[in-house]
Amino acid sequence: MNIPNYAKLENERRFLVIDCPDLSTSPFRLIEDIYFSDTRLRLRSITHPGGIREFKLCKKYESSDPASGPIVNIYLSDVEHAILSRLPGRPLRKRRYRI
Repeated sequence: MNIPNYAKLENERRFLVIDCPDLSTSPFRLIEDIYFSDTRLRLRSITHPGGIREFKLCKKYESSDPASGPIVNIYLSDVEHAILSRLPGRPLRKRRYRI
């Protein structure tokens, strides 16, 4: 597989939280993804606290390590994101907290 020189290594971090604190008043980033079927592409919208939005198109390259692999992001305008979001894919919505 040919991985571009500008790809960055992404290390997946996962944590098991036993006693989760009450996060109902904590600030978070809202992440909305669309995973395009039969590809390694993901369209992402991030809404930061305060309402600032960020859009990107991501490609994850295959890796023998399930916790780490090369990734490339292209930052998009809101118009570009709106056009690409019309393509069929599987949506995923999540919140990320800084604690």
